[in-house]
Amino acid sequence: MRGCVVMKALARRTGMALLSCALLLISVTGCGGGTTGSGDAPSVKVFGTVTNPQGTPIPLGTVTDLTSGTTASINSSGGFQLSALAEDGTVSLDVTSQGTSGSIQVKDLPSSTQSVAIKVVVDSVSGIVTLASVEIDVDPTTTGPVTQRVLGTILNNTGKPAKNVTVSIVGARGSDKTGSDGSFTLDARTTTGTLKLKISYNGVTGETAIRGIPKDRSCTLRVKLSVSIEAGQDPGDGSEGESTLVVDVDRVSVS
Repeated sequence: MRGCVVMKALARRTGMALLSCALLLISVTGCGGGTTGSGDAPSVKVFGTVTNPQGTPIPLGTVTDLTSGTTASINSSGGFQLSALAEDGTVSLDVTSQGTSGSIQVKDLPSSTQSVAIKVVVDSVSGIVTLASVEIDVDPTTTGPVTQRVLGTILNNTGKPAKNVTVSIVGARGSDKTGSDGSFTLDARTTTGTLKLKISYNGVTGETAIRGIPKDRSCTLRVKLSVSIEAGQDPGDGSEGESTLVVDVDRVSVS
């Protein structure tokens, strides 16, 4: 199977009917940038690293911008860089390496994006190309973005603090991991009044959006969330399929 996994909100889990764990968040709603039509799409520098599933750099292959057709070679350290067109706030790339080819997309890029750093994982056994991480650098001179501090607490479905849950904000650098009290602290900027949170726990990830954030002033968000992992069912044959994150946002306050 060849495929594209972009900010995936599902993760493969087998052999369990129900897992109740500390997890969190998040659906994708965009801080979209870009314009319609490739002729008007802004150019974005894309820097990246290509590795195998074990994290070892893959030294051969190519990366192609599907909008402009620009191609770059993967160097001996597994790195590449090229200029791509962000059409409707999305950069679409084809990655070919180790006899495997697949497409990935970097979505919801702000219009002020100057460069994007990504990590791509190529699994030559399964034939899957995965977008593993994204970091976005925006033009600091652009007007609009204000600092948002997110103070959050994650609880499991029994109401107890969720420990060792990794939380990050899509499009921002850095992440935080919850401690024994289930708390995390993050900083980001928004021009749209929406922040997207990404959660990872025991190999399962998900995303959700916090909306209604003031766009014209810096503020602190206090977020309380509860999460569980629930095994999915394949409607075709009744067998267990992919697990999903079940997320409830209990409280969001702005100060």
